[in-house]
Amino acid sequence: MKFFLCQRSVWPWLALVLILGAGSRADDSAPAFRVLTYNVWGIFNAKARQFRMEKIPEAIAALNPDAVCLEECFRNQDLHTIENGLRQLGYPVETIYQKELNYGSGVVLISRYPAEKIEFEPYSIKGEPFSYEREAGRGIAHARLKTPAGPVDFFCTHSMPRMNKIFDEQGRYLDWDRKQSDRLLQMVEVSQMVERMRDPGAASVIVAGDFNVSPEMLEYQLLLAADGFRSSFSALYPAENPTSYTKAGNEFATVEASRIDHILFRNYPGEVGRRLQPVESRVAMKELFEDPKLGRAIPLSDHFGMFTVFALRPPAELPADPAPPAAKDRKTSDFYRAAIESGMIELTAENRPAWQALARAVLEDAIAKSRRRSLLVRPASEILAGWSAQQGKQQVHLNLRQQKLFEGFLKRSQPDG
Repeated sequence: MKFFLCQRSVWPWLALVLILGAGSRADDSAPAFRVLTYNVWGIFNAKARQFRMEKIPEAIAALNPDAVCLEECFRNQDLHTIENGLRQLGYPVETIYQKELNYGSGVVLISRYPAEKIEFEPYSIKGEPFSYEREAGRGIAHARLKTPAGPVDFFCTHSMPRMNKIFDEQGRYLDWDRKQSDRLLQMVEVSQMVERMRDPGAASVIVAGDFNVSPEMLEYQLLLAADGFRSSFSALYPAENPTSYTKAGNEFATVEASRIDHILFRNYPGEVGRRLQPVESRVAMKELFEDPKLGRAIPLSDHFGMFTVFALRPPAELPADPAPPAAKDRKTSDFYRAAIESGMIELTAENRPAWQALARAVLEDAIAKSRRRSLLVRPASEILAGWSAQQGKQQVHLNLRQQKLFEGFLKRSQPDG
């Protein structure tokens, strides 16, 4: 039985498409769940838009994914082109759930399975006043998919970009831009929103999208640390870091940006659904297609895609991932005061959990109070992410103003009993 949902009045920001079809298997014993994330480059001035949108369904279908996260699919016309193309290729579209803004998040979820729940939550950290980011409607889409192996909590997001160069002419990482504080807080918001929206008894979640952060960046390390996420690609190939956005082989890319598109996952202690084991992961959607109007072969976007195959395992077959630091686990003020007053926090294996709990509390407080420019965001992020740790040790330096802000935070938020 087919049904159609279209809602445009409550959260007019999100385009979600759920597509049903046949499944796949990772091996003879475990069902497979195939995931693709792909930024379709649907911004207002994108080149060869119509040709690319017509070819994107063909490239998606070739991967036979069970769930797809698309980003920058802003226009209804582009959404309908992709949807109709998938229908023509044999993907029977069962559910369409669309939310829009004049220029919204552009996030689209696609799945071969029906959804028992669909929702969207915007980021509360939205960038500088009067910035276009305030109108971008960025956030996280969530669909709880009904698969033959049980429910799968699938999330899709598009986070705030970094607009300046990430690497210098020698290929060295440039560790700062004016949006960094906002982006760091958005990475913590990802973990908060996933926790709010997922089934509390879920055995796992998948979080995919264009996060605009790469493994070289503090933001990426914070994203993994804040909720215990793991990269499906890095789980299989820890020593490799292929790019998903590069000028090499993609004429539409404008900078060298490393791997900024990700398919993340986490296994929980819950028993609802299956736990996840990556069995294949790679950069995808790199093919060129001959555009007759341009007279040459072009890529389908300025991004490449990321593609992962998960084996869906019973909870008894895979352990849950360790729980990330929680703000409620922080110590009393006296534990932290001497290090803060000295201006240098030295983290070891023994004291790291307590400091990470405090750092988590600081970042959650900054989000709750919209203190996007707080001078504590950077040091708290370094602590929580384990940034620049060497052989289990890490030093985080505080200037005088940061020391006073940390002391003030302890006084107003920290119990002394």
